[in-house]
Amino acid sequence: MQGYAWNAKKKRNMTIRNKNVLDVLKFSAIFFGIVLLDQLTKFFAANYVSDGMSKEVIKNFLNITSVSNTGIAFGLFRNSNIFLIILSFLVLITLFSFRKVFFERFFSKVGLILMLSGITGNLIDRIRLGYIVDFIDLNFWPVFNLSDASIFLGVIFLCIQYFSRSVR
Repeated sequence: MQGYAWNAKKKRNMTIRNKNVLDVLKFSAIFFGIVLLDQLTKFFAANYVSDGMSKEVIKNFLNITSVSNTGIAFGLFRNSNIFLIILSFLVLITLFSFRKVFFERFFSKVGLILMLSGITGNLIDRIRLGYIVDFIDLNFWPVFNLSDASIFLGVIFLCIQYFSRSVR
């Protein structure tokens, strides 16, 4: 019987390990998919519309407006590229180091992946171009990109997880 219990425990541990590997693969695919989509949309937007120019997509609602953003949200920290690159790396390292805490619950997992991919997408622009390409213009909100939306949604998911946990 001892052999059976040991084999059952070993099999359960392998199942858990396989599930963890599948989770990592699944979330890695989502991460790289978001970063790739972000980079492709920025490339097409920058080549479709000249910097500072705008093309209407949906009348009175959505424009493609190419903006070279050297700061962060709402124009803060303009022309602070080196500082923002270092800050982005520090935030990525911090979030990644707490990944085990985030991977406990669904909303935390999704929030973490969205934030990591958004920060990475904008970091690639900062390193490669010296600025971030923003292009989604809703006419009632500052121009943004998919990385910005990913970060924003990631924070929303983490808030949902936090508040749903504190309500219990």
